[in-house]
Amino acid sequence: ILESMLAKAFGKFKNAETGADEELTPEKDSKKFKQRMQDIECCFFFSLVWSIGKSGTSDAQMKFSNFLENYLANVDCIESNYIGVWNLLLMRHWKKPDFLTSPVKGMFALPMPMKSDYYDCVYVAEDSKWKMWADMLPSFTIPADTQFSNIVVPNNYTAQFSYMIELLVPQKKHVLM
Repeated sequence: ILESMLAKAFGKFKNAETGADEELTPEKDSKKFKQRMQDIECCFFFSLVWSIGKSGTSDAQMKFSNFLENYLANVDCIESNYIGVWNLLLMRHWKKPDFLTSPVKGMFALPMPMKSDYYDCVYVAEDSKWKMWADMLPSFTIPADTQFSNIVVPNNYTAQFSYMIELLVPQKKHVLM
């Protein structure tokens, strides 16, 4: 998912004449550089949620979403609320990020708008915006002569499936839905 999203995100930074990636540095073009960094961050977060978080049962998905929400609010929650995770991190000699002295401040450039969980949104790399799945639905009317068995009403799930297929298939990624 991440590779496919980054391909879309970086497509807007290609040179129109040569098709090559533009070399972006903070000194050369600060606004485009920040935009690219935001795209990388948001694509990574969306990919994390939809590849690891979405692969479990509904209960596991909610636990993962709650874990992310708690972790992003306060990294110290791992030590107190997630003892099993904390023990595994200690075994791997993990060091807690020090956002006070680090140049990275531990905040998202463009936080995901969340209504109930992290599965409500999609990052649209071409627009560099988070959107709700419901906002991605096409307008829909049922023609009068349509048989009941042929009606497929667009909903959040059809928007998610369509988006993932359109994202992954052109990149020659295997999709199992």
